[in-house]
Amino acid sequence: MVDQDNIDERELLLQLQAGNRIAFEKLYHRYAEKLTIKLLQLVKSEDLAQDLLQDIFLKIWQIRTELKEEKSFGALLYTMATNQSRNAFRSSIREQNRISQLNTGEFYSHVEENLQFEETNKIFEEALSALTP
Repeated sequence: MVDQDNIDERELLLQLQAGNRIAFEKLYHRYAEKLTIKLLQLVKSEDLAQDLLQDIFLKIWQIRTELKEEKSFGALLYTMATNQSRNAFRSSIREQNRISQLNTGEFYSHVEENLQFEETNKIFEEALSALTP
């Protein structure tokens, strides 16, 4: 017995490779809900899950010519969801570190040190020039 879903999916992937937007929309609607649930489990934020879902399908459209219809499209989407979630967490951590550095002044401490050094050096040079030979 032939699996009708796989035949339909393979045909949709072939059409997607050719740039067919209707095939893209059908694949989106076929996987969006399941993928959103997976993303929610990973990121625990509905807004972020929706953003990542859109990013994933944007990437699918961009790489459509490279897709292999014999490969599992669902597995590709879940792999992309996992990777996008990890990237989102890394970005969030980097952003929190930047904010923390700005709030504690660590980020700009080298600028303050340079200004203080220049001021001290200027005062020292003035004092030296004021001395008699």
